[in-house]
Amino acid sequence: MTVPEVPTAWVIPDSARREWRRLTAALEDVIPACEADPDKWADAADPDGDAARTCHQCPARVPCREYGVAAREAGIWGGINLTIHTRQNLEPRR
Repeated sequence: MTVPEVPTAWVIPDSARREWRRLTAALEDVIPACEADPDKWADAADPDGDAARTCHQCPARVPCREYGVAAREAGIWGGINLTIHTRQNLEPRR
């Protein structure tokens, strides 16, 4: 008998908790486009830039990007592919 794999909880890094609170507040009354197809925003899944362009219309774009940078996420966050861009140039607002 094989033991099923237990999914790991998504842990918000301590260094990104402030940005996470800002992002969740910004999303309170908004359903972002990334909810419909989250895999499109995954690491290197946006070769034509469609996901990143879609982010520019989202009212949560800035806090989303700030969270992605603070949490050192990969993929598309707030219209920027954090896998491609150097994180040193994208410091979160304090």
